[in-house]
Amino acid sequence: MQDFRLGEWQVSPTQNSLTRGKETRQLEHTPMQLLLHFTQNPGQILYKDALLQHIWAQKVVTEEVLTVAVSHIRKALGDNARAPSYIKTVPGKGYCLICAPSALSPHHRPESKKISWWYKLPLLLVIPLLWWFWSPLVSVTMPETEHHSAGQDLYNQGRFLLFSQEEQHLERADNLFEQALQKDPDLGSALWGKAMVLIIQADDLSGERAASLRSEAIQLLEQAELMSADNAAIQAQLGWLYFTHEWNFKLAGQKLERAIELDNRDATNHFLYAQYLMAMGQNDSALAATRRYIDLAPQYYSVPVVAWLYNTARQPQKAMLELEKIAALTEPDLGFHYSAIKTLESLGLEQRAFNHLLQSMHYKGFTSGQIADAKQQFATGGLAQVYNWLIQNQIRDNLGHYAAPLAYARYAIKANQPAQAIKWLQDAIQQRQVEVLWLAVDPYYDPLRLEPEFHQILKQLKLDGIGQKKNVELN
Repeated sequence: MQDFRLGEWQVSPTQNSLTRGKETRQLEHTPMQLLLHFTQNPGQILYKDALLQHIWAQKVVTEEVLTVAVSHIRKALGDNARAPSYIKTVPGKGYCLICAPSALSPHHRPESKKISWWYKLPLLLVIPLLWWFWSPLVSVTMPETEHHSAGQDLYNQGRFLLFSQEEQHLERADNLFEQALQKDPDLGSALWGKAMVLIIQADDLSGERAASLRSEAIQLLEQAELMSADNAAIQAQLGWLYFTHEWNFKLAGQKLERAIELDNRDATNHFLYAQYLMAMGQNDSALAATRRYIDLAPQYYSVPVVAWLYNTARQPQKAMLELEKIAALTEPDLGFHYSAIKTLESLGLEQRAFNHLLQSMHYKGFTSGQIADAKQQFATGGLAQVYNWLIQNQIRDNLGHYAAPLAYARYAIKANQPAQAIKWLQDAIQQRQVEVLWLAVDPYYDPLRLEPEFHQILKQLKLDGIGQKKNVELN
């Protein structure tokens, strides 16, 4: 598809880039496809359901993926959701492109540019939505290739399709990995590839089917480990699944540490290890791992990981300083608002936290009537009243405190309803919400620490005793 102009930006669909003068910004594949769909229907209201069906066809997804994709487009365009120049939110319906695209004149069409290596990094690293805003981790850096074999070329072709981020390529990639194994049964990287296909598929599902696919992926990775024990990517993905799927913390730590030992330059390995360390109450080590991650992948500094670590370690003032640094560098996105809500609540600054909650609601396309109701609830009884209203209206969206039922548990804590909070925590565990893995260290749950049922929950998760480390200072 030819490049075209949208407002002050030149859009290059083949390069997934937007250029304005000497400035170039990247969009990942899915947000770019969504932007192209907008430009094919300028001035028309595109309804949320239709957008989900068109862009995420045959996938089981929630509206949140659409909200996040629109947020990425707006951030790339420098657009403001509240005073848009490009994409307008139509409350209760969907979105509308209010800036008409135009063709480039011939002298404005530059020669094709080679994308710098670091622009391609998001294709190799899919950052997880663990605690508040990322999508679940579906891949880590590709395995290093073993000796060249008859199946190696087939594996390389499958790997290319795997990282193309095209849904229709998954089956072809899986077939190529299978053919590679038929040529070379000892090719561990091909088993890794088949495991990654399952993990990607599982992230679009829920319940028993998703759990079954992840268990099958673990079995493949364990087989791959027997063939390629020194493969860092296999170790990292095994460690992550042992942590988030099997809740086997000891084995998870061993695998994640081994991945770093094998490849200390892979930013993903340090990121995953940091999240594991935080859940284990090892705050100082978690911060060190996060700093290493940012050193290796500085383009992700705007993701407020360090702020989350400080807030969890009961140092919200330092967390706020980190958020202020990010806000000075880039326009706050949805993840920033999520982080700000938690941090400002920890500081007791309810009005400011509520302002960020309103921003989250705007991003999620809540109607003006719903936002007005939320404001009225806050005026009546502060955040506790707002959170009660969210529960009563069965609003399950992640607005900063994760999705329901864990969100309901946290709302109930704010509303001083410990019994209800315990009930929803149990529901979250039953549904295996991954964010429950940080129950032992997150200070938000402090009001429940005197409840015997809460300690039973920690024991059930094998996290009992970890909470005693929560006051460790971050250096």
